[in-house]
Amino acid sequence: MVKAIEKTLTILNTLSAIGPSGTSELADKLEMPRSTIHHHLQVLESHQFVVNDSGTYRLTFRFLEIGQELRHQNELFVVGQSEISELTDNIGYPAGMYVKEHGSAVLVFRAGLDPTVPVTLYPGRHLPLHATAAGKALLASTVEKPRVERLAELPLDGYTDKTITSPDKLAEDIRTVSDNGYATATEERWESRCSVAVPVHDGRTRSAVLEAAVPAAEFSESTLETLTTELQQTVNVIQIKSEYSE
Repeated sequence: MVKAIEKTLTILNTLSAIGPSGTSELADKLEMPRSTIHHHLQVLESHQFVVNDSGTYRLTFRFLEIGQELRHQNELFVVGQSEISELTDNIGYPAGMYVKEHGSAVLVFRAGLDPTVPVTLYPGRHLPLHATAAGKALLASTVEKPRVERLAELPLDGYTDKTITSPDKLAEDIRTVSDNGYATATEERWESRCSVAVPVHDGRTRSAVLEAAVPAAEFSESTLETLTTELQQTVNVIQIKSEYSE
C-alpha cells in the first residue's frame, strides 16, 4: 500500500514539474510499466485530481481548491490579508505572509507587484529558509538557540554570491534576528532584491512572518527603519484581531 501511494505521489509531482503528459512519456521518465502508470492515473482521474485530454493527462484545479481551503483554515491569513494589502499601499512595496513547513518558507498570501522576482513567486511557493528574510525570521521564531549542527541539516544551497551557505554564519545571523526582532536578506535569493521580515504569532501555536521586498537600489538604513516600523505595526494589528476572533 505504501509503495502504491509513493508511486501515485511521484506521478503527481512529475505532472506538476513537466506539465501535461501521456502515459508513455511518464512511463519512460519514471521507469515504470505503462500499465502501472495508467492504473494510477485512472484512480487519480476518478477522484478529480487529473484530467484526461485525449490521452494527455494534466493536474486539475482541485489542488487550488484544497490550497484555498487550507489558507482559510489559517487564522493569521484570514485576519491578515486585508492588513497586508493596506501595508503595501502604505509602504509602496510588495509584502507577503509566510509560514514554515517541511524546512521551507511557504508563501501564503502576497499583495503588491514585485518586479525584482520572477512571476513564479505565488501563494504556495516554497522558498529556502536560509536565503530569505522570511525564512530567517521563521527560523529565529521556531528555534530558541540555533545550533550549528541543526542548521547544517538544512540544504544551504547558494543562489547568489551573497547567499549564506555556512551553518556558523547562519547561526550568527539568526541570533542577530532574535536580538533585533526582524530579519533581512540582501540579494541572497535573487539579485537586485532585498527584503525585511517580522514574526507574527496568534497567541496560541500558529506563527508566521510578514515580509516586505525592496529593490536593492532603494534599500537603505532609512528604508529599513521605515519598513520594520510599518511591518511591526501591521503585525500588532493582526495579532490583536487574531486574539479577538477566537
